[in-house]
Amino acid sequence: MIDAKIPIPIIYPKRTYQDNAGEIEAKQVVDIRELPNYSELNTMTLMLFLLNDVTETALMNLLQEFKKHNFKFKTEYEHKTKKILVEVRKLKKPIDKMDIECQYQFGDVADMVYQIILNLHKATGWHTDKLEEINKFILEYAKQNEGK
Repeated sequence: MIDAKIPIPIIYPKRTYQDNAGEIEAKQVVDIRELPNYSELNTMTLMLFLLNDVTETALMNLLQEFKKHNFKFKTEYEHKTKKILVEVRKLKKPIDKMDIECQYQFGDVADMVYQIILNLHKATGWHTDKLEEINKFILEYAKQNEGK
């Protein structure tokens, strides 16, 4: 399972500012780790990459099932679906820069998140009251396991 200590792809956002005269625009690269809410940004970035991987898995599984049953999207949707898959894979490029062990761990976590989402559907049918019940359980579980 991916641990918070395992490095995730670092994002180097550019902050732009103008000088006093407002004529010259200078750019400065800021290391995300220097931001005061780095931990929160780190978590959100990790979630973005995980959900992107989950999206790819869901789409590939769907297309595989369609193919197995000789089913296809309408032409316009088939094109859009393939385009989405290409774009999702582009977003995964930073993961390719991680060492291979981290990539495997990341993939394992993404596969587990995909499975959890499927199980959530099976358990709740997407009924909000049931989802809330599971969410409360998860929060309680996290509270009990703080610091472990």
